Amino acid sequence: MTARVFQVRESNRFDVTPAEEYGELSVLLKSSDCSPFNPDRFGRGLRDRLDQVEYDPNRDYIILSGDMLDLIFTIGFLKSEYEHVKVLIFNARDNAYFPRVLSDLIRERAAG
Repeated sequence: MTARVFQVRESNRFDVTPAEEYGELSVLLKSSDCSPFNPDRFGRGLRDRLDQVEYDPNRDYIILSGDMLDLIFTIGFLKSEYEHVKVLIFNARDNAYFPRVLSDLIRERAAG
């Protein structure tokens, strides 16, 4: 199965089409779905959606753009469930996304 790229929540503020280089784009949460101001509901909604799409941390990416609270809760949740999380970080100068693995970044900083 090919890699997929997940935007945490629908947004018209950011053009995420350059991320298609890494896989098929998909949205995890609709704009009307659970609020990060209700962390328990947000976590349940996110878990249900990740199960539904059969998220695979070894294959799939999360785009690090959008609402900061959504990203904090999503990455925190994923890091509590998986050893590493593949993310795409946008570089505005190059108008491109670059892949990173969060566990690698954390280890590099700790060793630093």
